[in-house]
Amino acid sequence: MLNIAVVGLGFMGVTHLKGWRTVPGVRLHAVVDADERRLTGDLTSVGGNFANTGEKFDFSDVRGYRTLAEALADPAIEAVDICLPTDQHVPATTAALRAGKHVLTEKPISLDAASAEGLIREAEQNNRILMAAHVLRFFPSYMKLAESLGSAGTVRSALFRRRCAAPTWNPWLTDPKRSGGGIMDLLIHDADFCISLWGLPIPPLPGVPTHNRAFSTPIKHLHIYWMIWVYAFVLLLHVAGALKHQFDGHPVLWRMVPFLRRPDAAAPTAPTRL
Repeated sequence: MLNIAVVGLGFMGVTHLKGWRTVPGVRLHAVVDADERRLTGDLTSVGGNFANTGEKFDFSDVRGYRTLAEALADPAIEAVDICLPTDQHVPATTAALRAGKHVLTEKPISLDAASAEGLIREAEQNNRILMAAHVLRFFPSYMKLAESLGSAGTVRSALFRRRCAAPTWNPWLTDPKRSGGGIMDLLIHDADFCISLWGLPIPPLPGVPTHNRAFSTPIKHLHIYWMIWVYAFVLLLHVAGALKHQFDGHPVLWRMVPFLRRPDAAAPTAPTRL
């Protein structure tokens, strides 16, 4: 039985708690949060972009810690699940790895490549497992898509589109300095899935502007995020994500629509409007 601690009892913390109770061989040993009410198991005030997010949990056999340092000093904890704001991922993950804990951390694991690579080195040096909590590659529909590509022949171009409500339930999510903005918080899901299918795109050549790019465009009630990658085997990949701001009191929730074009079809082009 693996003893785990969930760090951060906000929206993602609650989502992970619900997931852990379905995983065999895992025991919720501790939770970490600065809010005393949440440490009692009362998470009814927690909201997010899923309906009925918060609920009351039975923490009668679960240890509650107000700080990560207290939890890391608990020798019974073998792994920690970090559900903190993105700008706290690097220091929290580093401390956990150095304390000898395995780590599952919410995506992205870092806001820049250098510190992400530093976390990988920390995991290797401490002989611990470090995993980013990417989810698309584990969704049944995406798993089916990946399976079907095994017999689909060479894919020449692909377009992935996704829309969701603006993350207004917590102000740090709308601060690019803390969350990385829509590219880091939204498109990173799709980037991970595409990497799981085809690996990394062609690296930029010396002295040549990169052909792999990500950018954002505000359009009325939407904020559009684009990512375009090129692969050596003539795959042109377009990924588009949109955050729809709350409109008429009805936010648009997650909607994921993948498209794959036939090899003989024309390459997709970025639309000028939705």
